[in-house]
Amino acid sequence: MPKSSKILIRVLLYFVSLFIVVTFSLAIGIIGSSVYDIVSVDKYSASSRIMVKFDDGEASDDNFSATGETITDIQNLAENVSVVFKYSQEIQDVIPAGYEIEIESIENSNILEITVTGADPHTCADTANAIAVVSPEVFAKYFRDVAALTFGGPATPNYMPINSGRRAFINITLISAAVLAVAAVSVIVTIELIIFSIKKHKAKISQ
Repeated sequence: MPKSSKILIRVLLYFVSLFIVVTFSLAIGIIGSSVYDIVSVDKYSASSRIMVKFDDGEASDDNFSATGETITDIQNLAENVSVVFKYSQEIQDVIPAGYEIEIESIENSNILEITVTGADPHTCADTANAIAVVSPEVFAKYFRDVAALTFGGPATPNYMPINSGRRAFINITLISAAVLAVAAVSVIVTIELIIFSIKKHKAKISQ
């Protein structure tokens, strides 16, 4: 068999093997993306706010700015409130199974934001509002010299899943990997064809 034919067969076999690898990679990527879309559960969130009122008058219902010292107190209080809300029966009674709450202090204020996360946007909003309503009772029971007042409007459903960005990122990553694989194969095959052409040209010259 002529040497040029051997080289051509080698290139063809190399191309076929790479084509199989790329096809397999694409299939895995598509299957992985589809499985993720099927098994992943969309999560939503909604937030309500309460105002913390200290008996020393540093933060009142008509003045929600806070001093540096008060801000530190509020941030520490937010951590304590998170723990108390996690275990207090009054709060647990209004939180549906599978839903989570997070409490953070809004910067430079005596406002605490209560965020509820779960599978249904309406339930998240309803739960956030229910927690805000029952918060004064919880504060009165578990915190001395500190009271809570509902602040701002009621929480409303947010229909944009909070994990939509992660899903899009994973899908884009899979597609990008597939495109890079195809590009890599194309470059390798092109190099092989160039090498084959050079060798063929040298063979003609040597003759």
